[in-house]
This record gives sequence, C-alpha cells and structure tokens, in this order.
Amino acid sequence: MLDQVADRVTALIFAPETLAERFDEYGCVAAQAWQDAQINLDRTAIIFAENPGDQVDAVVRTLAGFQGALSADDIAIGVPDTHMIPYIQQRLEECDLPFRYGAGIPVIRSSPCRLLHATADFLERGSFAAFTNLVRHPVIDPWLATQGIASGWLAALDEHYSTHLPAHTYGQWLPEDQSPDRLRRALAAMERLLAPLRGEPHHLHQWTDPILELLLQVYGRSGLNTQDDAQRTILVGCEQIQEAVQEHLRVDHSLAPHVSGATALRLVLRTLEDQTIPPRFDQSAIELLGWLELPLDDAEAAIVTGFNEGCVPAAQAEEFFLPDTLRRHLGLLDHARRYARDAYNLAMLAASRSRVALIAGRRSPDNDVLLPSRLLFACDDDRLPSRTVAAFSSHHPDRPQLVSPTMLRPGTAQVNFAIPRPAPLPACQGPVTSMHVTEFRDYLTCPYRYYLRHRLKLQVVNTTAEELDPVAFGNLLHEVLKVFALSTAATSDHAEEIREALYKSLDTRVRQSFGDDPLPEVLLQVEQARRRLDRFADWQADWVRQGWRIERAELLVDGQRSWLLVDGSPMHLRGRIDRIDIHEATRERIVFDYKTGDAVRDPEVAHRRSRQEWVDLQLPLYRHLVKGLGMDDVRLGYILLPKDVDQVGERIVHWTPEELTHAEQVATEVIRNVRLEKFWPPAPGPFPFDDDFASICHTQQLGALAILCAE
Repeated sequence: MLDQVADRVTALIFAPETLAERFDEYGCVAAQAWQDAQINLDRTAIIFAENPGDQVDAVVRTLAGFQGALSADDIAIGVPDTHMIPYIQQRLEECDLPFRYGAGIPVIRSSPCRLLHATADFLERGSFAAFTNLVRHPVIDPWLATQGIASGWLAALDEHYSTHLPAHTYGQWLPEDQSPDRLRRALAAMERLLAPLRGEPHHLHQWTDPILELLLQVYGRSGLNTQDDAQRTILVGCEQIQEAVQEHLRVDHSLAPHVSGATALRLVLRTLEDQTIPPRFDQSAIELLGWLELPLDDAEAAIVTGFNEGCVPAAQAEEFFLPDTLRRHLGLLDHARRYARDAYNLAMLAASRSRVALIAGRRSPDNDVLLPSRLLFACDDDRLPSRTVAAFSSHHPDRPQLVSPTMLRPGTAQVNFAIPRPAPLPACQGPVTSMHVTEFRDYLTCPYRYYLRHRLKLQVVNTTAEELDPVAFGNLLHEVLKVFALSTAATSDHAEEIREALYKSLDTRVRQSFGDDPLPEVLLQVEQARRRLDRFADWQADWVRQGWRIERAELLVDGQRSWLLVDGSPMHLRGRIDRIDIHEATRERIVFDYKTGDAVRDPEVAHRRSRQEWVDLQLPLYRHLVKGLGMDDVRLGYILLPKDVDQVGERIVHWTPEELTHAEQVATEVIRNVRLEKFWPPAPGPFPFDDDFASICHTQQLGALAILCAE
C-alpha cells in the first residue's frame, strides 16, 4: 500500500544521518543492523536493585536527586514490568507525589466490585471469616449506622472472633461472650440486606434487580463527587456493574442458566475482568508509561524500572507450529525484530533525555532470580567487564540512606518520619505503684515497647486467625490444668484416672470456648493439646508417687501482700502462680510455671542471656509473691508441655542466693526507671517477625536505625 502511494509518503526517523543504514525505506528498524549495535549509556544511568522494594527506593532517590529542578510534567517513569506498578504507586502516594497510570485500575479492584466479591464469598460459604471480611468493607459501617447499629460493634466482633474463632455465623452465641447483642443486631441487619440474593437458584435475568438494589442500598444514600478520584472510581464501578448486568439481560431467555445469587455475582465480576477505570488527566502528575509508550513521551527525564530480560526485550512464548524462523519468513514479529525495536527505543531515550535512569532488579516479587536486560551489555569491550561485574557480583554496596517523603520537596533535608516519643503519663493516673511480674521482662526487652503495652495499654487483636495462636493455645491448656488441680484426680498416682480427668476438662473447655462446631484447624489443635496432656498424665502420676502433691493452683496475688521496697517506697507485685507443689515428707516446696510453647524452654536460658545479664525476672520475683503466704524458702522451675512430648516434665533451676540477689537488684533498677518514666529510646532488637509494635517502631524497615539516630 505504501509503495502505491510512495510519492506522497515521507518517513520521518528520529536518528542521526550516520545511522541511516539501520532503517529500511519505510522508516522501520532493520533488524540485523541493530543486533550488534552499541548503545551509549552513562555509567551512573544503570542501577541494580535487589528486590521490588529496592527498585522503588531507587526511583525515589532518583527523584530526590533532581532537587526540585524538574516539574512532574518533565518526568516520566517507565514500567515494562506491570508487576512493579503497585509498588511504585504505593511509594509515590507515601511521598505525596501525584502520578497517573494511563491504563487505569481494573474495575474489579473498585469498591463496588470488592463489595460484590465479598458478598458472593459470604453467600457461598456462610463462614464467620467471610462475614468479618464483608463487614470490613468501608461502605458497610456507614450503612449499618443508618440501620441504628451504634459504633463500637466492630471492636466487639473482633473480640468475639479472636476469642472463640467461630466457624459459622449461624452458630450459637456462647455464654462467655460479653457483647452478643450488638453482634446479633449487626448480623440481622446484614441478613436483611442480603436476603434478596439468597434462596434457590433462579433464572439469570431474575438476579438483575437484587444486584442493583444492593448497590443502591449501600451507595445510593449520598451523592458522589466526580471531582474526587475515590468517589469517581466508585461511580464508574457502579456504572460498569450496571452495564454488565444489562448485558446479561441481552442473553436470550432460553440460553440463560439458572444460578444462585452468589454465582450471578461471580458472572458479573467475570464480565468485568478486562475492564479498567482510566484516570483523569492531570498535568501536574508524573506519568507511569509502558516501555513502548515511553520513547514517544516528551518528558525531559525518564526513569525505567524492571529493566530485565523478559521485559526488555519482552519474552516471546515458543509455539510448536509457529517457530521463530517461520515468523521471520512470514514477516511477523520475531526475536530479532523485537530486540531491534527495543534497542532503538533505548538509544532514542539515551540521546533525547537529559536524565535517564535504568533500574534492573535481581529478584522478582516471588523471590525468583532475574537477569538484567541484555541491552545493558550492548556497549564497547572496555565497559563490558565492569558492567558485568556490577550486574552479577554477590557483593552489593551498602544502600544509600532512606529517603524520607519530606526530602522530595525542594529545600527539605531533614527526616520527619519519626517514631512517636513517649508522652508524660497523665497525672490522673498517678505514679506507678504496682507491676505484674511479667512486666519486668518486657521492660528489659525494650523500654519503649513496655510503655506502649503496659502504660498506654495498646494491644493487637487478631482478626484473620483461623487457628489458635500460641497465647490462646497456652490459655486453653492452663484452664484445663487449673480444673484438674482442683479435682480429686490431682492426688491420684494412676495415670489413667488423671488422663480421664484431663480429657473431660479439655472437652468441656472446648465446648465453652468454641461451641459444638469449631473450625477444623481448632479441632486439630485440640488433639495436639490432648496428646500433650496424655504424656503429662504419665508424668503427674510418677510425680505423685515420688511424694509430691499440688498445694496451690492458679494462685492470684493481687499485690497487697507482696512488694519490693525501692528507695523507701514499695512497688507492689502482682502475678498468677500456676501451681505450688509440696513434698509430703520433706515439706519442701516448688513454685512451678507451666510452659506450653512448642519449643523446650530451660528456665536458666529463658531468664539469663549470660550470668551477668538477666532478661526475665518472673521466677525470681515469684519468691516475693509467695512470701506474703508465709513461704520463705522455695525452689523454682517450669513444667514443660512442649510439642516433643518426650520432653514433658519438670525443669527445676538452681540459682545461688547471690544470683537471686542480683536479680532483685535488676528488678530494683527497672522500678526506678519506670518511676522516672525512662521509656526512650527503643531497643535496637532484633525482634521477632510478628512484633506487635513493628509499625510504630519501624522494625525491619529500611533506614529505621538512621531515623532513630537522626532524632
């Protein structure tokens, strides 16, 4: 066609005259001419990053390096690997930088579609977990408020779920629950909302009105502002859902299936899988562009992420009936033409932009190894060795210091992303006069976390658990052992009698806490607990035969009879002692603490990191708790119920009077610091992965130590 109108066609090529042989008469790249072409890239333009998080950090550092000299319209970010888009969007939002991704967001990620998805899950499964997921949708709480459900019901729901782990919403409300009324009312309101979508399968056309009515109920009570991006997304999402439902109506009545309400919702969502909601044009936003669109943009600076093999050049799946040689013969896009196209694009970027950054990752979001793009090695022989070493070296230089969001604004060089400082304790609370014996361990671990947990009373409620966490599992065993200690079987030396009492107590406690239909995972954990109690019965029978009996169990000491005198003022000590055993013949006493964790814990290792460093004072302070009971000379130890049942039994610690005195001195110093409100700075760690206060203390975050030092 072009040949027929050749006298009226001019091919414009963005390249110097010296490269004319690399293009054909139509202005297209000559594939073979680009295979060995060298691309002039500055050494500082190539950045190797370990993972996606490091890649977006490199983007932010590059932006900060512009020092405000370029406007958003002068900057474009290339995203050949679409997996990087969520990482980049999140980080730019954190940095308060406007951006625009032209492809938009998938409709199925909009608020209305997420509501339909959560509703379908709940209708199909009827599980309590699906119910909690549905009611956490941001639009549900305001809707429930219109139904007269007072605020605070969600906290009650979280507490109920984390305590009882109910399997279904139709299960019984347990006697222990302190707030069932609000939960019943919220559940009843949700059932009224979803009732039109329940019932037997109906013709697909009959689900149109219930689906639209659901959206109208929750979104139609207030107007949506199309100038607000979030509200505009909701509006467009609702419109697309309406179009999808109308499309179902166009299916011939004889061909439309009979489906459940949940399936009808799934069919609507499936129709929308390939639809997107494009963003509004924003001249002040940084554009996120695909690799092929990037060279056509006129931005002065270009930052390219995911510059890896398989993305640039893009990977092409091998087809048995259409191999690369046949594709070349047919004039289809083949490996050589794709490489030539991308080599030209890269050369054009390097020649036309004042600033270019090419960021190649070493690992994918799934931690798979990535290779840098071969285009990075299209250089002369002098540069090739150093570039290869930089790309594949196992030694990576230290990453630059964390770039704070505020540092991206011109003239700002101070980190303001600070860990909140402890505030003076309110005068209305008065001075700290009482401490639980376990508080000392928390203070020795980290004074700041002690402040958050014990003085501010912050706590984490697990709202996604599908099984008992270690604390809940331990509490279950403690309750069973408490009932056993008060039973007549506690004095028996027959393992079978002890075992029968333990099993009965376990089954009763499970029904009280989790109802008659617990989650399968909970039932499995109950059997794991039963296995530990089985071995405990053997140990307990032998322990009784040695002359020991349980004198006290689950002894609660409220602090009125126990204290430490520090600088002339008493600090009252509180605690719960699991059990105190006494030997019938020698009258010797042992204060025991049950340990139900999976691992075997030696009390010496648990309490001291070295002979001079106490990290826990629980057992030594038990001596002060029992002094108020007239027990001056006691031994201390653990009763272990670990995962390895062969290790079930007692572990008695042997501390000298001097060592116990040293422990008391450490406790005295902790009390002084608490009275002086010395809760800063946070301890450097390391802390476990599930640290409750990681988000506050910036645990395991890039630059956290630098932030702390800057303060």
